[in-house]
Amino acid sequence: MFGKHAALNGAWEEPGVIGTRIEINGRRLTVLWRSAPVLQTTFRVANGPEGLVLRPAQNSLCYAGESKPYAVLTGLVYRDGTLVMDEQFPISGASRRELKPTRNTRYGRYTVDDRGLAILQGTWRDEQGFFTLTFAGNTLHTGRRTVKVHTLRPLDDASGQWYKVADEDPAVTGWDGLERLTLEGDRLTGCIPVCDAPAIDLVFTKTDA
Repeated sequence: MFGKHAALNGAWEEPGVIGTRIEINGRRLTVLWRSAPVLQTTFRVANGPEGLVLRPAQNSLCYAGESKPYAVLTGLVYRDGTLVMDEQFPISGASRRELKPTRNTRYGRYTVDDRGLAILQGTWRDEQGFFTLTFAGNTLHTGRRTVKVHTLRPLDDASGQWYKVADEDPAVTGWDGLERLTLEGDRLTGCIPVCDAPAIDLVFTKTDA
């Protein structure tokens, strides 16, 4: 029966909006907010007057580590290539989103390509002395924490000329104030965002120490 609903399979996002993402695989449904899962459940399908109605087994949207949902999924309908999502928030009330199929991964317009890790191996220091970064395999030591990382490349660029360095968890955007870590050739750069002021740009140099 589900074969005729194969158009549902894949990832769905609001065009031009960073926030809600839905992933469907067979009868598995995952709702994400900024790449972090907030609902993982199964669903049934029924024909309705407005289109194909998805009926999740669960409908509470909840951030990781929180016991109380921040919203409830009240409707999910597929019609004419669009997934219409209705939510109910405790304070702001009803909200509707229209999601379209997307090639984006949970990392956005990037795909995992760990070829860049080989170039990163070793220790790097920025010229201003904010960070000392050590890469060992797919592990990054920042001096304050140890995390697993990937190198990413843009979906439309297979040249391997530059990579974005990202946490293994797509919901994590940086570490201890360090963001936009980018490898171009053998040049590693990043920045420290500053509220109400220009970001502090960082250039890292590889060192044997």
